[in-house]
Amino acid sequence: MAHNRLLVSLNGDRLQLSWQRGQEYPRQAPEVDFNHPFEPKVLADLRWYLEEYLSFPYGLNPDKAIAIEQKFQGWGQTLFELIFQSTDEGREFFQEATRSGLDTCELGISSDNPQVLNLPWELLYSPKDLFLAPKLSGMYRTLSHQRVRAETPELPRDQLNILLVIARPYEQDIGFQTIARPMLEALRPLQKFVNLKVLRPPSFTEFERELNTHRQGFYHIVHFDRHGSFNPNAGRQFNLMDASGQGELVFETLKGEAEVVSADRIAQSLTDCRVPVFVLNACKSAQEGEEEFSSVATRFIFAGAKGVVAMAYSIHAEAAKHFRLSGN
Repeated sequence: MAHNRLLVSLNGDRLQLSWQRGQEYPRQAPEVDFNHPFEPKVLADLRWYLEEYLSFPYGLNPDKAIAIEQKFQGWGQTLFELIFQSTDEGREFFQEATRSGLDTCELGISSDNPQVLNLPWELLYSPKDLFLAPKLSGMYRTLSHQRVRAETPELPRDQLNILLVIARPYEQDIGFQTIARPMLEALRPLQKFVNLKVLRPPSFTEFERELNTHRQGFYHIVHFDRHGSFNPNAGRQFNLMDASGQGELVFETLKGEAEVVSADRIAQSLTDCRVPVFVLNACKSAQEGEEEFSSVATRFIFAGAKGVVAMAYSIHAEAAKHFRLSGN
């Protein structure tokens, strides 16, 4: 459990670092100007490396991939210097927060600005501690402004209730149990305390019905095992002339056909569902567009979820096996 908490917040066009130790009152470093630290090509290269390279690791692509890998350290150090080296207090906060070990410290990024949320914070690199993300107690992104919601009702304490939504509508899809099996294995030691329901059929209508039936407080976690995408042509108000992009999830109709549902539409159905945690094992479910709250993950948070685990990129099935509900 983290004893030290570092939080990076964006206020207008200014970044501010704060540090809280235990139950002490948070301390704040002076604000610094936020100018996007990377050219668009940097984020495009990173997305190519994570999403496309493994699909065709031949020809000149391996050389390109190696060149990108060699830039990770520099990109991560740029982010580190931005938040921890821009002020004397920032340097002091990081040193004191991690004095007893990185594993006692968690780092949060608080913003509604997609440019900030989309930065590859997981690459944070310190010359002394190297890449920070694997060593920290935790790293998360949170929204600066959320609607005031009714308090989450008391949830059952005698068992953990999980709704598992699996959709495989495409002909050449990965196996039905490719992701589910590793999750079930992880839960096996706790099986007598876990109530796991697999939604059948995995349609959006059935999903709405199931959550509305238990809206007074039943499910602790909803776990999606399905395809996700980010549609750059989707407008907030379905106005293609003002398209800003929006996240989508793929459900499955009664006929086994793909049913693509936008983040806005899903969020509208979750307004009163009162589920605290969502695990989105779905590609690009955390990718933000040009507008605020355009990803599936941020729409869920905006609708009242307490926490969402999601992906900013597309990943292959082998990697998705490890992106599961577990005790790690």
